[in-house]
Amino acid sequence: AMHRTTEVAKAVIREHYGRDPVRSYFFGCSNGGRQALMEAQRYPGDYDGIVSGAPAISITRIAAGFVKNIQASFPDPSRRTESAISSDNLRLLETRVLAACDALDGVRDSVVGDPPGCAFQVASLPACPGDQAGPGCLTRSQRAAIERVYTPITNQDGVIYPGQPVGGENWPTGWGMWLSGVNQQLMGGTGGAFPSLQFAFGTEFFKYFVFADSTWDYSRYDFSTWHRDTRLVSTLIDAGNPDLSAFKARGGKLILWHGWADPGLNALETIDYYREVEKRDPAAREFARLFLLPGVMHCYGGPGPDRVNWFSAISDWVEHSKPPEHLVATKADTTGKTMRTRPICPHPLRAVYRGHGSIDNATNFSCGP
Repeated sequence: AMHRTTEVAKAVIREHYGRDPVRSYFFGCSNGGRQALMEAQRYPGDYDGIVSGAPAISITRIAAGFVKNIQASFPDPSRRTESAISSDNLRLLETRVLAACDALDGVRDSVVGDPPGCAFQVASLPACPGDQAGPGCLTRSQRAAIERVYTPITNQDGVIYPGQPVGGENWPTGWGMWLSGVNQQLMGGTGGAFPSLQFAFGTEFFKYFVFADSTWDYSRYDFSTWHRDTRLVSTLIDAGNPDLSAFKARGGKLILWHGWADPGLNALETIDYYREVEKRDPAAREFARLFLLPGVMHCYGGPGPDRVNWFSAISDWVEHSKPPEHLVATKADTTGKTMRTRPICPHPLRAVYRGHGSIDNATNFSCGP
């Protein structure tokens, strides 16, 4: 659909202006990020520069990860208004994760700058006396549910989808909206059917895209047949092909980016895809780069700086052969005033505090390992 829309748009431009566009750019996030990658993979001649944010690279893998999290949060399909992971749990989690890992990048700013480097363990959280739920502890079932969210979904063939990185658990658009629920606004708008966004996307995808069975029960799915179950639909909707050679050959440039605290789509999956691109083409950095934004939720928001001038970055690369060595992300308050700036660095580099100056000024940070 994106390709056909592109063809029509170019035809309209040609008719109106009497010539083709000089340059064409594609920007998308989430499903738009998946469409961006489809353009690079399937129709490499359509766009000169592509920016793919928080891409839903493989819907079939993502949906499996969603179902795993749904099974953890809502083990009983008949009790959708009761999550195994409570709001008290989320407050405790976020507090303890920040205490353990906030300062890994040299500053304490309520943002986990390096989630993979965080050694936080759910086992370190206190157990509830008598296994009775409370605000500062975990019951056995709560601990098991949270552990499962942080753990990859696997079957006999290996990892299907990575576990959730730490960070942003208690943010308003974090786990409560996407993962553990119960989101009252969503429940009300769907007649009580969906307590979280992952519940909605995950169950509906398997019911209608995979099994064509409206009675399919997510709680009984063990993922052992996942590959066979999703093989056909994967060919249509997934965008995980790391072969971007045709896009590179025509001079195309690709910027991938993902928020580390994204509770909807996992940044680790985007890293895995980029590594596959590099594995296929060791010189991939000549045309494709990945940027990770600490503390940023799904496409925008969160405690971390989330606004980046992606157009300047991609157009400078395409039109002036200036690859993005580092970019600046900004965080604004509700009035639009900039509160903080931070550099974001091409993966695997990350922003590191120089040790002096305001932590709200990007000039006091550098890109390092």
